[in-house]
Amino acid sequence: MQDWPPETQSPQPTTAQRLLAAIAVDDHAAFYAVLPDARSDINSGKGQFLRAAAEAGNMLLMKELTLAGADISYAAAEADRERSTIRKKTYWDDETDDIVTRFNSRDDEARYNRLGQTVSTLQQFQKTYTQHIAPAEALKLQERILAEIEALKLEITEMRDGKPLEKPALRPHSAKNIPPKNAQG
Repeated sequence: MQDWPPETQSPQPTTAQRLLAAIAVDDHAAFYAVLPDARSDINSGKGQFLRAAAEAGNMLLMKELTLAGADISYAAAEADRERSTIRKKTYWDDETDDIVTRFNSRDDEARYNRLGQTVSTLQQFQKTYTQHIAPAEALKLQERILAEIEALKLEITEMRDGKPLEKPALRPHSAKNIPPKNAQG
């Protein structure tokens, strides 16, 4: 007899959870395996994937996410917006002649600083991406497109004219293999 209700199975991690886990532990194989499945909602969670890669300081994964469609500006803006919601008090301290910022808790202060670093990393990456990575990737894309066009041209030519015949290489004949001009027999 079957037990009822059936044993509950642990749910499979979602694509987002698997991608975030791969980013967290810098597992490139897992990252590249999950990335195609995550392309459809690469900016979900307010840019969570790009933000996670920025927090980890992993520029390679940031590049791959951006090439997959992640929006750097959106992720930076969302991290900055989240940072601005953290409650703090800023005031002038006459004793130290300096501006003092106080947070409600140490956790808030740590989160505020971490988000500030994430925003800074994303902004720096955006500059690097715009100046160096995007032009190089555009050139690679153009080369791939050109190779595909050449392959299509060859395929169309073969369909229209037929496949070219294999011809043996022409070799010069030696004098002894050439028949005499006035040979009578």
